[in-house]
Amino acid sequence: MKIIKDNALWYLSTGLFHSKIKEMYIFFPDPWFKKRHIERRLFSAEFVKLLEDILLENGKLFFKTDDISYMKETLFYLAGSNLKPVLHPIIKSDIDGFPHTLFEQRFRQQGRKIYATVWEK
Repeated sequence: MKIIKDNALWYLSTGLFHSKIKEMYIFFPDPWFKKRHIERRLFSAEFVKLLEDILLENGKLFFKTDDISYMKETLFYLAGSNLKPVLHPIIKSDIDGFPHTLFEQRFRQQGRKIYATVWEK
């Protein structure tokens, strides 16, 4: 297992990452709310293409966010890929295979809804 606390798009696109991966967990990436910053969001056509390239066959992407607009945008990009939904977007407190993060605990205490989805190559 490798945990990367860095700019994932940069890390994956530089060629420094030479492995194929079985599972990728992306939980609560920065939604960059301001209109002028939206292009900084992690999910884009370019990032989804990288996911397609690095995921093993039957590899899975686990994704969670508290921002419904970010979830919708992410689903838009994923729907245009070769990945297939395993778990359609849901709002649920506990999902098998999803660890809880500190951000999630804080968001739940604030009464925010948590959106989750799983996609497979």
